[in-house]
Amino acid sequence: AGAREQPLRMAALGYSIARIRLGAMLAAGGLAGAAGALYPFLHLYVGPQSLHWSFSASMVIMLVIGGTGSLWGAYLGSAVYLALQTYLSAHTDRWPLLAGGLFVLIVLLLPQGLAGGLAGGARRLLRRRGA
Repeated sequence: AGAREQPLRMAALGYSIARIRLGAMLAAGGLAGAAGALYPFLHLYVGPQSLHWSFSASMVIMLVIGGTGSLWGAYLGSAVYLALQTYLSAHTDRWPLLAGGLFVLIVLLLPQGLAGGLAGGARRLLRRRGA
C-alpha cells in the first residue's frame, strides 16, 4: 500500500517502487490467468460468448458498481449485477439498458461504488451518533 499511497516516501526509505509495482502487476496477472484457466473447468464449457467483449465488460461493470477499493466491493457489485440481471431479464429483453443506467448513476453519484458509499454512510452515521 505504501508504493501506491506514498511512493516518494517509500523511495526515500530505500524501496524500489518500480520493483514493487512490477511484482504487484505480475501477481495480479498470474491470478487473472489462473482464473481464466479454471473457468472452463467450473462451467464445463467454453463457447464463443465467453470470448466476446461484453463478457469482459460485464466483469468491469460488476467491479465498478461494487467499488474498486476493496474486495467486498467486488463481491457486492457482482451480487447486485447478477441479481439485477436475473430479475430484469425475466421481465424485459432490454435489461442491459437498465443495468447501464444504474452503472452511469453509480459512477456519477458514488464514485467509490456501492461499498464506498455504504462505508461513507456508516462513517457519517457513527460520527453523527457520537460513537
